[in-house]
Amino acid sequence: MIRGLMIALALIAATASRADEPVTGRGYDFMAGYREGCGDKIYASCLNQIKLLDGGLRQARGEKKLALVIFGFDSCPPCNVLDAWLKSPDGKALAKAYVQVDVSILDKTGAVRPEVFSSLLPSLKLSINQVPPYGVPLFAIIDPATQQVVRQPSC
Repeated sequence: MIRGLMIALALIAATASRADEPVTGRGYDFMAGYREGCGDKIYASCLNQIKLLDGGLRQARGEKKLALVIFGFDSCPPCNVLDAWLKSPDGKALAKAYVQVDVSILDKTGAVRPEVFSSLLPSLKLSINQVPPYGVPLFAIIDPATQQVVRQPSC
C-alpha cells in the first residue's frame, strides 16, 4: 500500500513538474501549444511568464540548445514582422538551432505584466520601457545552464 502511494505521488509530481513542458513534441516550436491554449497569435499572454520561461529553458537544457527568448506582445507590429520572418524558410532554419520562448510583456487586458518588468528582465540584465513605445521585440540568446544572456543581437 505504501509503495502504491509512493508511485502515485511520484506520478503526480512528474505531471506537475511537466506543466510547463512543450505540448507539441517539436522542440523547436516550444510555444505552439501554449499560444493555442491562450488563443494568442504569438505570445501566450494568459500564462505566468516566469513559469513559461523556466519551461523553455528546461526544454533547451534537455535538447542541449540555447534558448532564443523574444519579449513582445501580439498587437505589436514589429513583433508580428519578426514572427512572420521566423515562419519563413530562413527563419525556420534558424529557429531549429534554438528553443524559442516568446515572453509576453502584456497580459490579456493589455496591462503591463509586473513579473516581466520586476523579475524576468532584471534577472537577465535586460530592459525595455514600461510605457509605449516599449522597445520590442527584444530578443536575447540565453544559455539555459547558466540562465545568462550569451548574446543580445542588435538591429
